[in-house]
Amino acid sequence: MAGRQRRVSIRSVNVTVEMAKDKAYKQLYSELVSWIRKATAKAEVTGALSHEEGAFEIHCEGRVIFSKLARHGFPVLNEVAQVVRCISESKPWEEITKINRAKCRCGHEDCMCGISIMVTKATCPCECDGECPGA
Repeated sequence: MAGRQRRVSIRSVNVTVEMAKDKAYKQLYSELVSWIRKATAKAEVTGALSHEEGAFEIHCEGRVIFSKLARHGFPVLNEVAQVVRCISESKPWEEITKINRAKCRCGHEDCMCGISIMVTKATCPCECDGECPGA
């Protein structure tokens, strides 16, 4: 006898990303929106410019799910999408603490080299322009 599958109720959620004004942050935001929309069709994602330099702060339903200013790095985009999905399905979730390790090891916390497919070396705000030792 086959068991019944439990239907998961999915609700609309609001996601806000406060980010620095650099072009690379906007490109990373666009990529994040794609990840979230793949995971949760009912997510409304909006971006806002932050007055804080280096900000990439992600909130869902008014709660912080990731803070670049607190973690000193960028989030793993698919993990953000999964947390948003958990919130939309009213499942337990935790604030993301893991940061994405860029291929570029310059140590500059604004480096996006290797994190985003949309950010190029020319638009990355890091100081090494993707040419640091150990990249």
